[in-house]
Amino acid sequence: MPHRGSFLERMSTWATHKSGSSWAFAIASAIVLIWFATGPIFDYSNTWQLVINTGTTIVTFLMVFLIQRGQNKESMAIQLKLNELVASMRGASNRLINVEDLTEEEVRILHGHYAKLVELAKQDLEMTISHSIEDAEGDHARKLEEWRRSRKSETQAAHIARPLLVLIVVLSGGTAVGAGQDKLPTPEEQYKTLLKESNRATGSGAVMTDAERLKFVGAAYKHRYEMAPKFLKLAEKYPYDPIALDALTQAVWQVNTTPWPVEMVGEDPARAKAFELIQRDHIRSEKLGPMCLRVSYGFASEYETFLRAVVEKNPHKPVQAAASVSLAHFLNNRLARVDLCREQPQLAKEFEGLYGKEYFAELRKQSRDKAIREIETAFEQAAEKYGDVKLPAGDTVGERAKAELFEIRNLSVGKEAPDIKGEDQDGKQFKLSEYRGKVVLLDFWSFV
Repeated sequence: MPHRGSFLERMSTWATHKSGSSWAFAIASAIVLIWFATGPIFDYSNTWQLVINTGTTIVTFLMVFLIQRGQNKESMAIQLKLNELVASMRGASNRLINVEDLTEEEVRILHGHYAKLVELAKQDLEMTISHSIEDAEGDHARKLEEWRRSRKSETQAAHIARPLLVLIVVLSGGTAVGAGQDKLPTPEEQYKTLLKESNRATGSGAVMTDAERLKFVGAAYKHRYEMAPKFLKLAEKYPYDPIALDALTQAVWQVNTTPWPVEMVGEDPARAKAFELIQRDHIRSEKLGPMCLRVSYGFASEYETFLRAVVEKNPHKPVQAAASVSLAHFLNNRLARVDLCREQPQLAKEFEGLYGKEYFAELRKQSRDKAIREIETAFEQAAEKYGDVKLPAGDTVGERAKAELFEIRNLSVGKEAPDIKGEDQDGKQFKLSEYRGKVVLLDFWSFV
């Protein structure tokens, strides 16, 4: 449709359409980029900055009026279309045409009339039906009469259908009762059932030989590892239920700290997926502290990833503290295992079976000095950030980090032993330094 009007109107309409186009955005972006690129040429001078400031101010000033004009025209067009609908609908009040031009007092009066319709509608069942102002009371009486007639027809039909309905209910009654008895247990009930099965006793508590004890340990680990996928499945089925994290915790709670060979205790099939879900859905939970402390005695690669994620993303200071000191302990514990395999190569195969050949191969390649520096830094950072935070055992993060650092720096293989003072078997005082250069056997024991 060709556009008519004055030159100013045609110009403003053209500017409205063009300023909202993709080309307008591209040109504006190009101007900004060109201005930015010329900065070094003009040494980022005040004049260079004044050019863009002045230009954008002028454009913004003009666009305010251009946008307002466009909104006014579009609003008027919408009102005209609504007026046409009101004028063409039978029963609609023509008073609503050009209602936008009424005063606030007149609008409030109209609102009062429609409030009366709401009161009328509350007395029937058709509250969603609209009324015009002139015909409201008449329409209401007519609808009420129609409703009464329809109710009378429905009542007659009900008398005919009632015997049939009674027969259907009698025939289906047994099925309904049976369905009520098959109600599924809640997620919490399912979790408690699994927990009871997982914690069931696997030994009689009697004195066992070494062979019997190994058999008992293997059976206990295998039982826990067999239960882990069931806890994992429950958490996957109800990911938004509060019980999900508890189920995932049980799925990873068995940590092979000794470590026992995989032939004896079996594999841990749920660990990787369970930690994936914990990091995805529960990494900010305030309940992760005990899990952090527990996995610090393990060796699996998922433990390190989990602990680093908790330190980085968990917002609760006690959990961060537990994860921070646990990460340092995990790294130190892992290095001790690698050192053990260097001394006893036959153990390497067992570790590869438990934790993966590639993972263990990478650990054996790492520099020991670099690993020790990383461990010391981790303990130092934990003590600095969370030194006063108490751990479940009663000590603070600072105390535990200090003890671990002392052991690393003074009691490791190759370090000079600290001087010890005490009494020998004859009750005489002695110092360890007095035996320097001699072969000394130290036997530490207690009554505990």
